[in-house]
Amino acid sequence: MTPELETQILTCRSLPSLPLAALEVLAASRQEQADLRALAEIIARDPAMAARVVAASNAAAFGWGEVTTLPRAVTLLGANRVLCVVLTFSLLSIRRQGEAHGFDHGAFWRRSIFAGIAARALSEVAGVDADEALLAGLLQDFGCLALSEALRGAYGQIVRDARGNHWRLYDLEQERLGATHVEVTGMLAERWRIPERLRLAAAVSHIVPRVPPGRLDLGACVALSGPFAEVWTAPSPADAVADALASGRAFGQTRETIGGVLARIGALVPEVAAELQVTITPDEERKRVLAEAQAALERMRERPGTQMPVEVSGLAGKPDPEEPDAA
Repeated sequence: MTPELETQILTCRSLPSLPLAALEVLAASRQEQADLRALAEIIARDPAMAARVVAASNAAAFGWGEVTTLPRAVTLLGANRVLCVVLTFSLLSIRRQGEAHGFDHGAFWRRSIFAGIAARALSEVAGVDADEALLAGLLQDFGCLALSEALRGAYGQIVRDARGNHWRLYDLEQERLGATHVEVTGMLAERWRIPERLRLAAAVSHIVPRVPPGRLDLGACVALSGPFAEVWTAPSPADAVADALASGRAFGQTRETIGGVLARIGALVPEVAAELQVTITPDEERKRVLAEAQAALERMRERPGTQMPVEVSGLAGKPDPEEPDAA
C-alpha cells in the first residue's frame, strides 16, 4: 500500500472505526491474565454492548441457570470469548443499508455476515474456536468499507466495474490502487491492535494458506468462507456451489464434507441471526437456496467424469489437481 493511500484512509473523517468501549476491551484483553472485573466495568459503560454479552452468556450457559448480571456473564464466557462477542457486536453496530458513492452497503453486510456464518460452520470441521471464526469471517472484508469512505466515487467505480464479482473486485483494487481491501483490513486491524491470530486469518482470506492436505486452521476457514458465502449471495447458487466445491477441494476437503458444511451453514442462519439480533434472510429463501445448492452438488456427483477447474475462483495460487471421490 502506498503511503498516499494509507494517509488518505487514515485521515478520512467518516472512516468506520470501533467504539471506544471495544478498543478499551481490546487493551484490557492484551494483559497476560485479563482482569474479568475490569472487563465487566468497561463493557458496562455501553448498555447495548453489555446486553449483548449477557445474551451471549445465556446462549452458552447450558444448564447453569439464567445469567442476569454482567460480571457473571463475563466470568462464564471468559476473556477470549468476551472479546470476540464485543468485537462482533462493534463491527455490526456500524452496519447500514443503502447505496453511497456506488457502494452497496446492504450487499456488503449480507455477504460479510454469511461469510462469518460460513467460517463458524467450517470451524466445526477444523476444530478451531467458533467465535473467533465468526469474527474473522466478518472482519475480512472490512477494508471495503474504509475504501468506500476514503475514495468515495473512485472506489464506487471500481465496485461497479467488478459487476458484483468479489474476486474481480480484488483484482481491480490491486490494478488501480496498488493495494487491496484485504491489505486495508490488515492495516486497520493492526492499528486497533486486534489479536494477531485474527489479523493473520484476515490476511490470508483471499489466498490458499499453506496447511497440510485435508487439514483446516483458522486462516483456511476464513479463506473458504467467501466462496461458501457466495452460495447464498450470488445470483446463481448452482454456479457458486461449483466454486465452493473447487475451493474446498483445494484444501483437501471431500465432497461429503463440503456438502455437510453447506447444510450446516443453512442450519446456522436462524441461530446466528437470533444471536446477533440481525435479519439475514427470510426462512423460505434460506430453505430454497439450500435445496438448490444440495441439488447442484448431487448433479455434480452424477457426472463423475466432469473435471472441476484447478484454478480456484477468488483465491490466489493454484492448488494441486483434485483427487477423485472415493464414492
